[in-house]
Formats: sequence, structure tokens, C-alpha cells
Amino acid sequence: GSPRGSRVCPRRATPSVAVGGASARSAFAALRGAGLRPARRAATRWTRASDADDARPEPRYPEREGAVVDARVRTRGSDAAPQPASQTFALFVFTAALSMFAFGVATGSVASALVFLEDASMSTTLTTSAKSKLVAATPLGAVVGALAAPKAADVMGRKKTLLERAGVAYALGAALCCFAPTDVHFFPHFLLVGRVMVGIGAGVSTSVTTMYVSECSSVSSRGSAASSCPLFGTAGILASLVAGALLASLVDAAVISPSFAWRCSFGSVLVPVLAQVAMRDCLVESPRWLLASRGEDEARAAATRLGRDVEAELFSEKTIRTRNTRQNARLADLFATAENRAATRVAFLLNAAQQFCGINVVVYFFPRVLKEAFAIPGASAMAVAAGVTAAQVAFGFALARSRVIDTYGRKPVTLCGIIGLICGLACLAIGARFGFPVLAVVGVVAFRFSFAASLGPLPYVVTAEAYASSATRATGVSLATSFQWACNALVSGTFLPLLDRLGPNKVWLVYLGACVVALVAVKSFVSETKDARLE
Repeated sequence: GSPRGSRVCPRRATPSVAVGGASARSAFAALRGAGLRPARRAATRWTRASDADDARPEPRYPEREGAVVDARVRTRGSDAAPQPASQTFALFVFTAALSMFAFGVATGSVASALVFLEDASMSTTLTTSAKSKLVAATPLGAVVGALAAPKAADVMGRKKTLLERAGVAYALGAALCCFAPTDVHFFPHFLLVGRVMVGIGAGVSTSVTTMYVSECSSVSSRGSAASSCPLFGTAGILASLVAGALLASLVDAAVISPSFAWRCSFGSVLVPVLAQVAMRDCLVESPRWLLASRGEDEARAAATRLGRDVEAELFSEKTIRTRNTRQNARLADLFATAENRAATRVAFLLNAAQQFCGINVVVYFFPRVLKEAFAIPGASAMAVAAGVTAAQVAFGFALARSRVIDTYGRKPVTLCGIIGLICGLACLAIGARFGFPVLAVVGVVAFRFSFAASLGPLPYVVTAEAYASSATRATGVSLATSFQWACNALVSGTFLPLLDRLGPNKVWLVYLGACVVALVAVKSFVSETKDARLE
């Protein structure tokens, strides 16, 4: 480096580059937030791809040439890397994640809508069987949407798939439900088709969003950025609960009718969809998809918008030499090579563990645990449950902001999180069995927070990172997401029969055993992807 008093530092990332032209003071604050100390000019410099990189330790995916980042910012005593152009990248991640927020709103809004349908005396029009089909329609549509997502993502691009496939499906589904006629012959069919369309949008969102953000991120920030996307889904569920409570209060005050309230509940998914359309200029097409399908010029322009480190990583000599230009991979391609088979195995394993750990069951059962623990009314229990969900979301975003996943790695964080799940379920089982309700509440909270740190976001992140080309990545992520939705339906459909057969004291042991199996499987089969390129 240059001497401490030197004014020449041509290879250092200046503050104006870091924040896209902001003031130097703001730039230094942003750099310090990322763990850098730009005041030490002699210690900060950019390095480029060279033959010296071959001397670095072998990555966990040795089949990928150039798996370790070639462009890094090194600081004295630290290997921290800079964030991509902070403001542009943050707006990009937020806008892309609105699709996951819409998924959360669509998932959570049906609960309040069904309550308002009862209050509106629509129960004679909507039978119990029809209500069951209405609830099951969204997961069914999600499987279809997830399977259809890779074709659209490879042909149209990631950005257009979110806007024109997921967004349109959400909008059509919400419109069909919101404006459904109350005629006894047409009303159930309009709602059913509308919820299937919303499910298709959810399937596309869950397949494409995290992969899209991962492809637009550098290695140094990919874990934090991609892990925030699933948290937007949880935030959407929380928002739907809050909106349902507000609508219920307006109905109780006779400000609006129950008929208007259920239409608002079904139509609430339009809010994040329209917000994403309004902010569509913040979205940048995946430079990796552009590099494989449109050419280097468009890819370089997109990478430049996302940040200097993304461009340096994407256009290194190794990436250009090893990129795969084939698109539209078939399902058979996921099992054609040893590397693809290993990636598919990891994707299926993590997505199955996410559902079989019992997260949906714990969320469903939590208000009942609160009622037994503190003898509070059902409405208050729901309010406390919503508060715990809000705390879970805040905790997840705090972890993403602190870059824990990028610092310590995906596998260690996943293993620690699963251990937390096991401890939480053990507390819940002991508290339910021996009459310690406070211990049961502590177990639920520990379970929720551990899930937010591990099996909540990381299956999405690792699935997007496991595949080594854009074509197989889109197909593999969609297949894994479809499998996740199928596991979701299986767990949800078997919980009540298990509860009747085993009782509330023993049913938790089933999910605890599933977490133990997941811990062993992750330890044995999942490789670290922290320092691996997507190529």
C-alpha cells in the first residue's frame, strides 16, 4: 500500500463509488456499518483476478472453477468485503422482496376472510367442504406455479417473471375473490379459482425471488440479501393479521359491513403487487441471466448498476470461460451429473426439513398454549401471538443486517438453528406433559426465533446457491419449491389426525424426532456455500 501520508490511492474504493455520489461523510458511515475502516487508506485496496488466486484453499464445491471470489476489499486485520452500491442495491432487494410480501399477505388473509364470511351470513353459500377446498387451493396453485416458474424465468428473465407472471397471477386471483358475485351457484367457484390463481403467484414468487436476488448479489453480501426475502413473507403474514384485526374493529363499530370486510381481506394482496409495479424501475435484470442469454454488454450494464464488486466478480476471466450459455434445462438434467445430483439432494433435504420441523403446527398451536398458560381470552392470545411474530421478523432482519450468514457460513448457522429448534420443542413437550405452561411458552418462543435464524431463510438461500448454472438453477429451485409446498400440505393435513391419535402431550415428539433427523442429515450431506460463486 501507499505510505500513510500519501494522497494517491488509485485502487481504493472511494466514498463516492460506495454510495453512488453521496457525500463523503455518508459514505464513511456506510462503510463503517459494513465493518470497513476507510480512514486507513494504506490498508484498503482492490485486487483483481490473477494466477495468485489459484493458491487459495479449495472450496467445498471443487467442481466449480473459480469458486472463490477474485475481487475483494481487504482491510488491516479483516477480510470484510464492501456492500454493493448501497442505496441502489437496497432498493432492488426491497422491490424484489415485495413479491414474497404478497405471498405472505395472500397466505394470511384467508383466515380473517373466512371469519368475515361467517359474519356476513355467507355460510349457507359457502359450505364446510367448500371452505376446506378454499384453504387447500393456495398450496395446490403454488405447486403449479413453482413447476411453471423455470420456463418463464429462463425465457423472459427473472425480473419479468416476477412482474408479469407472479404479479399478474396475484392481481387476477385477488380480483376474482374481491369482486365475486354472491349468487349461490357462482360464488364458491369464483373464490376457488381466485385462490388457485393467488397460489400460482405464490409458487412463482417463492421459486424466483430468492434466486433472483442471489444472482444479483456478490459473494460477500449474497447470504444477507437473499435471506431477507423469506422474512418478507413472514412480514406479509403479520401484516395480514394486523389488517384483519383492524377490519374486525371497524366491523364491530359498524363502520363497514362484514361483506365489505371479506372483500378487503381477499383484495389486500393487491397492495404489495401495485407497490412493486410502481417501483419496477428499481429492479435490475439478473446480470447472470443476461450474460447467458443476451450478451456481455447488457450484462455488464446491469452489473454496474448493482455494484463494482458484482461486476468484478461476474466478468473475471474464470467466469467468462466457465459460464454455461444453455437455457431451459430439463428435469432430467438435475440428475445427469454428480454435481447436479448432490445439489438436488441438498435442496430437497433442506426444504423438507423446513416443513417437517413443524413450524406451521407451532404457529397454529401457540394461541392455545397462551390460553392454557395465562388463562387469557382468545383475542388477547392472538394479539400476543402477533407480537411474537413481529419480534421473530425483527430478529430475522437484525440477523440479515448483521451478516451472520455471510460471516459464519450457511452450514454452521443451520446446525445451530436446528439445535435451537430441538431445545424449543423439548421445552414445549415437557411443559405440555408435566403441566408447566410457562416452559411451553418459552419453548415456542425459542423455536420461532431459531427458525427465523436457520430453516426459515436458509433453504431458499442454499437452494439458489447449490446449482452451478443459470439453467439448472431455475429448474432446480422450482422443483425444490414444489416439493416444499407438497411437504407443507402433508404436514398440515396430518397434524390434526396425529393430535387426535397421540394427544397434545406427545405430538411434539414427532416433530422433535424430525428435527434430530434433519440435524444429522445437514451435518452429513450439506456442504458450505459461503465462499462459492454461483458459476
